[in-house]
Amino acid sequence: MEIMRFKSASHYSIQIDLTFEVCLKTGDPNKFMFCKRCDGAHHCYCQQPSHKNVSSGPYLCPKHTRCHSCVSTVPGNGSSVRWFLGYTCCDACGRLFVKGNYCPVCLKVYRDSESTPMVCCDVCQRWVHCQCDGISDEKYLQFQVDGNLQYKCPTCCGECYQVNGIEDAIQELWRRRDETDRDLIASLRAAAGLPTQEEIIKLS
Repeated sequence: MEIMRFKSASHYSIQIDLTFEVCLKTGDPNKFMFCKRCDGAHHCYCQQPSHKNVSSGPYLCPKHTRCHSCVSTVPGNGSSVRWFLGYTCCDACGRLFVKGNYCPVCLKVYRDSESTPMVCCDVCQRWVHCQCDGISDEKYLQFQVDGNLQYKCPTCCGECYQVNGIEDAIQELWRRRDETDRDLIASLRAAAGLPTQEEIIKLS
């Protein structure tokens, strides 16, 4: 069994045997990818689809990857599909997000043929889910029939965070994902005998 000491995704020094999750073989140390949730080790070339090199930014293994918009646990179908926005969106949703088709409040994407009630902000020109801003059915109908009725979304009103560009969006999506997965993170770290985030901060 080959043993190596390394800095995990949480930057905490631990040692593991280099038998990887997918191929179950030892591998090239330069091809490690460590899951931000469970610290599971994966070769970049064992990914689906395969990566030639280790991707920059955070990584989530197949057990913990989930699309922010459609909650799919796979990036899509076909050999060319991939996870977008730092493993937060599947291929289809990621492309829509980059295109600008996302609600600025929940950051979930919509298609041009979206049937979910949405209203366009007169300030930023982004479409907002009625549910995300508490817009009633009655108010929605008013927007539909009265073209002069103005609407300002929560982000433009300063009521919630407004992302600025793709990199900022990735950070905000990860912040929301970390908040949602707080209990999962704590349980996984405890099961692995790793310190809590509070303990890491005290050690740093």
